[in-house]
Amino acid sequence: MAKHIFKKTLVAAATGIYLSLPLALKADDTEIYYANANNVNSAKPHLIFIFDASSASRGGSFSYLSDPTDPTSVVNSNRFDATIDAMQAIVDKLATLTDDSGDPLDVNVGFTFYQQSSGRKRTPIAFAFKSILDQNGVVNPNKVELLADINSLSQSSNTPTMFGYLEAVRYMLGDTPEVGGLWSNWSTDIDTQALNGATATNYTPGSSATNVCSAKHAIVLSFGQFNDSNPDVKTNIESISQLSDGQYSCGANDGETCFYNFVNELRQSEQLTTHVVTPCDDYDGTNADSVCTDNSTNQLRAIVAASNAGATAIGEDPKAKFLFWNSPQELVEAIENIIDEIEDVSTSIVETGVTVNQQNRLTHRSDLYFAQFEPSLTTTWPGNLKKYELGFDANGDPQIVDQDGDAAVNTNTALFIESLDASGVPDSTSAKSFWNEATEFDGNQVVLGGAASRLKDLLVGGTFERTVYTNVTADSNALTSILDADNSEFSLDATNYATELGLDSTKYTTLSKAASTLKYWLAGLDFNDTEISDAGTLTASITTDHVRTEIGDPLHSTPKVITYTTSGSTDIKDIAFFGSNEGYLHAIDIATGKEVWSFIPKLLLPKMKDMYRNDDTTSAEEHLYGLDGEIALYFEEVFDENNPTQPYYPDGIIDEGKNDKAYLFVGMRRGERHQRDDGNSRGDIYSNYYALDVSNPESPELMFVVEGGTSGTNYDFTNLAQTWAKPVIANISYDDNGTKTEKLVMVFTGGYNDRINDEETNFQTASSGNDLFIVDVDASKAAGSPVLLDSAQSYISNASATGKESTLSDMDYSIAANPAAINLSGDGTIEHIYVADVAGQIFRFDLNKDYDGTNQLFGAGGRIANLSTKDASNNTNERRFFYAPDLTKINRPNSPDYVGVSIGSGYRAHPLYEGVSDAFFSIRDYGALTGDFADVSMSGTDTGETDINGDPIIANKMLDVTNILDSSTVLSYLESDSPTHSGWYFTLSSDEKVLTQALTVDGTTLFTSYDPAGNSKTTCSPIVGGSKLYGINLLDGTPVADTNNSGVVGDSADDRSVELPNAGLAPPVQVLFTSNGAINLVGTTLNDDFVPNDFGNLNRVNWREKEE
Repeated sequence: MAKHIFKKTLVAAATGIYLSLPLALKADDTEIYYANANNVNSAKPHLIFIFDASSASRGGSFSYLSDPTDPTSVVNSNRFDATIDAMQAIVDKLATLTDDSGDPLDVNVGFTFYQQSSGRKRTPIAFAFKSILDQNGVVNPNKVELLADINSLSQSSNTPTMFGYLEAVRYMLGDTPEVGGLWSNWSTDIDTQALNGATATNYTPGSSATNVCSAKHAIVLSFGQFNDSNPDVKTNIESISQLSDGQYSCGANDGETCFYNFVNELRQSEQLTTHVVTPCDDYDGTNADSVCTDNSTNQLRAIVAASNAGATAIGEDPKAKFLFWNSPQELVEAIENIIDEIEDVSTSIVETGVTVNQQNRLTHRSDLYFAQFEPSLTTTWPGNLKKYELGFDANGDPQIVDQDGDAAVNTNTALFIESLDASGVPDSTSAKSFWNEATEFDGNQVVLGGAASRLKDLLVGGTFERTVYTNVTADSNALTSILDADNSEFSLDATNYATELGLDSTKYTTLSKAASTLKYWLAGLDFNDTEISDAGTLTASITTDHVRTEIGDPLHSTPKVITYTTSGSTDIKDIAFFGSNEGYLHAIDIATGKEVWSFIPKLLLPKMKDMYRNDDTTSAEEHLYGLDGEIALYFEEVFDENNPTQPYYPDGIIDEGKNDKAYLFVGMRRGERHQRDDGNSRGDIYSNYYALDVSNPESPELMFVVEGGTSGTNYDFTNLAQTWAKPVIANISYDDNGTKTEKLVMVFTGGYNDRINDEETNFQTASSGNDLFIVDVDASKAAGSPVLLDSAQSYISNASATGKESTLSDMDYSIAANPAAINLSGDGTIEHIYVADVAGQIFRFDLNKDYDGTNQLFGAGGRIANLSTKDASNNTNERRFFYAPDLTKINRPNSPDYVGVSIGSGYRAHPLYEGVSDAFFSIRDYGALTGDFADVSMSGTDTGETDINGDPIIANKMLDVTNILDSSTVLSYLESDSPTHSGWYFTLSSDEKVLTQALTVDGTTLFTSYDPAGNSKTTCSPIVGGSKLYGINLLDGTPVADTNNSGVVGDSADDRSVELPNAGLAPPVQVLFTSNGAINLVGTTLNDDFVPNDFGNLNRVNWREKEE
């Protein structure tokens, strides 16, 4: 996103607008994307020279011009001496290398040579990787050492070029020496830092050299001769254990082909680019030496071609080069060009961005919507919304397709297909999302295309027709557009507007100008200082250059679509809603990609000056948050009033003519509201929920605001912290003066207390967030403010309330997860609500079916599971829940029915946290049907009784099925006449964690996990980790697919999961139902491992409407 600074509007003494930064100790998901030294592979470049010191280097004369402009300045020398002369200048260049900013650029340099004498190959690593950079004018002693090594070279016999190259590779990979100097007479040529002595078993190039993301370049200084045996080359290559984990095989006994394949693989897997430079005695263009055209030279060309073959795998890395040189000056220039490109690529590796597709979790017909963001080293990150479709390839297999119907996603990387032209712009072979112009390709670039690009379409005839609402008037629920028809301010004057924006008059010489500049920016127009007068009046005509085609990052918000129509019309209009950390709720017409309207809460206006500035950041904690919570929708379709006798068939389309209703609820998540001054260095952070009536797609209404940390006549939200949870919008049973009816409610948890819960170790009780709230939606809309029906803490503190379990006293920790609700009676109202907290506890609250507004809505409550251990000295079992459990009613023929409560643990607020043994659990909650609260745990409870064998009877214990893969064995523990366990669990691999909600479909439970390390060996961008998709049997946790391709389902615990190509945190899995069967969608990855094409045992169900 653009960076801005209020330059001329500042008071001279001020250095800038004061920055209001989040006070979180941790940075939520941002920490895994923030490119700092802790999570980016080192990218210090390594350059090794491989010198031909055979007799070929001396062979024949070599003439060149000492002054290329003077044809008489001929120097008669030989190839070897000319190369030595050039190397002197090259080393001096490397010792004084700078980057584009003029800062010293440090390159680790190595040097080796190759020759053969008496049938023995000699390829010692003469100079191990070291920095030769001069510091502050002081000559680096390493440089002196390298020059001495170069000047001491002499020639000898044959030319084992391939072996010289392979030995350098062995060194760079830390492999075993082959012909690198083990012959005792040559041991003095070895740099002891490379081998730790001539008899050491492995090279020691240093960890930064073996790091795949350290750009490595090999420059072969060859004289065009080969004396290598093909079988020996093949054997040498196959013995390099580091290549492809020792699984590399050359096939036929063809050493040359094997060698070229090897070079290609090194280019792709180890980021090693090979360059070859060779002399051609033809300074005047009349006497080309045979070395320029002979077969050996063609072999050298093939080496470079092989390295180039993999160049596209590493983005913008420089491609290998084959270069002739006719003078030492030309050799110096050629290698300087290579060094310059090494300098460029080392910078691009460090700053490689990560494109994240926060998958829609929604399908609408065949449409797919992706809310994207791109991490940036600034306080705000760019985002976008893009549309693609689900299509099928020629074989009938599903694939994600772009506007042209072409495959849009690289299935190996889960990134949108992209190829850049010479100017760095996606070319016509790249993916083209919907809404783009015919020649507009966006590939994997977040800022190109999508809804962001269509903001410029709102400039019509010099008038910017974008509608950005906020709620700043006396009626706090009234929405007013920031710009009216003539682009003037809305009802506030400049002074009041500055107040709402949090602009301090003492910091500006022209407050009105600052306020107007920011006001226009909020509306989507970016003007410079000369285009707005000191009085705040716009003096320029609006052009497309002023339109800010920017959308903030939707880090957690995912698009939700509502379909609208008008009675009597066949036309429909689809609107996608999503929020961003720039503070906007966006409404996008998905037919065109144009924004219909957006909304910025008044509460976030003072933060907008910091969004505008978009300062550089030094840590993930400085990321700014806005309106980023998940959106919940509620639809209410009325009967056809003109045909009241006709059956009622809801069609999922909101019809204004029939007074259908559509409500939208969104939380701010970390977009904080305020702090409570409790005498500490920082108080608790609170944030809000916003409830909007979006029944009219063109004209939203703000129904009410739930403000954390506040209380009023009909509510008390002093215990509501950061609003992380997506609310559940549902009906409850309500007794209206003896008539059973329903009441629409908004159910949400107490939220995340980042002041307490962002601590890395130990659990601390929370002063806010440990709650569950139920709000009356219709009454709140009528009142314009929330009407709270009940809260968990109110129920717990009510001495006369019945049905309370003593375990409710342990409800002391933040509940960031969504609530989960279920109906078991079939009457359409929720009856049981489950909540999971950040201390590994799960509680169930049973609602009073006879609630009439005068009695307590909560009828009973208690803890059903405690799956964590609070140990100040050991965090191994400190499991946390950040997502709601998946609830499934299970009917068993030979054992009691129960509710399956399936949930995975993981520290979502700190994804890189290490040391915890996280797990996935499935609890059998029989109490939902009996009214009991079992309080199960990993170890269970000793009843004090013994069984028939005299062993202690342990009640409410979870069964560890990590290594139990047989279904009958598991069920023998769970479904006997006297079950010994109350559910099952399996542990995840080291530091792996579950950071999404599970989904159960047809008896298979699906979820994704996150591993902070991921496949770090193959990524040269910030290490953002990797993900897995799990598919398991809900009843027993056993595998349901043969993912390890052994031919047997469940022969290994690996069959429970499959690795995903998605980088970073994978979103929750979604099951799509297509004409060709079911398919799993995780971000941009389609997977069919765990869902059968016939969708298992799907059966027809006949139903009829229940008689009242």
